Amino acid sequence: MSRKRSIVCIDQFIEATRDSGYKGTAHAVSELVDNSIQAGAGRVTIAIEDPRGQANEILVLDDGRGMDADELWQALQFGGSSRFDDRSGLGRYGMGLPNASLSQARRVEVFSWRDRGSCLKAVLDVDLIQTEGRTHLSSPDPSCLEELPFLGELPPHGTLVRLMRADRLDAKRSRTIARRLEVHLGRVYRHSLWDGVEIVVNGSPVVPIDPLFLSNESRTTGATVADNWTQEFRVPGSGDGETAVVSVRFSKLPVGEWAHLPTEEKRALGISNGAGVSVVRAGREIDYGWFFLRGRRRQNYDDWWRCEVCFEPALDELFGITHTKQQVRPSSELLEYLSPPMIETAARLHAEVRAEYARNSTRSKSESMEVVAAQRDLDWSQILSGGSKSNRSVSYRIDEAATVGDFMLFDAEVTDDELVARINPQHAFYQQIYKPLTKATRPSPAGEGLKALLLAMARAEILVSKGGGEAEMRDFRRHLSHALGEFLRK
Repeated sequence: MSRKRSIVCIDQFIEATRDSGYKGTAHAVSELVDNSIQAGAGRVTIAIEDPRGQANEILVLDDGRGMDADELWQALQFGGSSRFDDRSGLGRYGMGLPNASLSQARRVEVFSWRDRGSCLKAVLDVDLIQTEGRTHLSSPDPSCLEELPFLGELPPHGTLVRLMRADRLDAKRSRTIARRLEVHLGRVYRHSLWDGVEIVVNGSPVVPIDPLFLSNESRTTGATVADNWTQEFRVPGSGDGETAVVSVRFSKLPVGEWAHLPTEEKRALGISNGAGVSVVRAGREIDYGWFFLRGRRRQNYDDWWRCEVCFEPALDELFGITHTKQQVRPSSELLEYLSPPMIETAARLHAEVRAEYARNSTRSKSESMEVVAAQRDLDWSQILSGGSKSNRSVSYRIDEAATVGDFMLFDAEVTDDELVARINPQHAFYQQIYKPLTKATRPSPAGEGLKALLLAMARAEILVSKGGGEAEMRDFRRHLSHALGEFLRK
């Protein structure tokens, strides 16, 4: 006597599915945002609830077209989709909603409505599957919009996904999760945000983040387009020779303007350790990494260029897209055609950045603030002892000497052809501020500004003293040095 068994052991399947490989909460929530955008949403609102100090619930509300009973039922099925293998949008397999939701929480409730009088509710609960042996989804039940667990005005049509008993979030506090979501969603959906879609996380609008630093609507901008081309590919499996286009764009960051920024500021802007290629499918970033540059080692100068590769879902097989839309695995055919020109462009930009760094380094040595000050002092005769015009070559110099006094910050001396500003290395201002900013590996605008200030103060002291105010200037310098030392005393 033959026995029939289910192809899937449902309770173990669900637990295994929860470990399906989402990189984190932000990637899982992105699947829900995909569904919202594909449903025509103009606004997606995300709330992370933590009533007791720890995040335990995530709500994702959109104003899309909403679902009827069959669509809602299908949406919670693994592989259930009215658009299975449809490549016109962001999703293809119908795995996103249940897969992503259960990767983060043990229960997901979905509310959907096409008008305010016909809200439906469907549930998928891991514990009920395990304890009661449920193998089927219950039919969507009518619900009341007033009972929805969401604060604020609800749209006339839309969908609300509620992740409950969230036991696998990658942070405990809602603020931490919200901050990560804002950064991740800002980059992944930058094209949608530029097109007018709004995404709000815990009340804060998500700002688009352009890893190429090109868009004026991005959080940081200033780069220039360094290269741009397209490549046509045959769509895999198309019998009629259908083709689709891959677009490649390189940008170069402003080395001259940003190279001397402090390390922490570069890191905050996304410059340091940010080298890579953004792979964008249908306007949505799939992955970011060192793609298509096989055999080429990433180096520090590569932080100063970026690349974006855009393609349509018809080429999913060439890019190796999986149902979680978290990574790419480029095929050998794709690498054969894209890698050589991309490696060539990357090498060219690397060489340009390296040369620009060398020029800046040479310029910083030859055009120190002392040299700049001498060049821009158009009336050197003002501080000469005779007061007459002079065509002699003159110079400025900063000297570090404790002989200016134990607590004095600086003093000044002038000869016929040189002004010397002496700063006291024992003073708190020197140790806490001047030295860290002026002795950095690379010159910084702040450090050069301090040198300019010191030279200007020395020049002013010489000029005022020459006019008979030597005693007053000495008293001013003493009071300034004493007060500044006290203010900075630890």
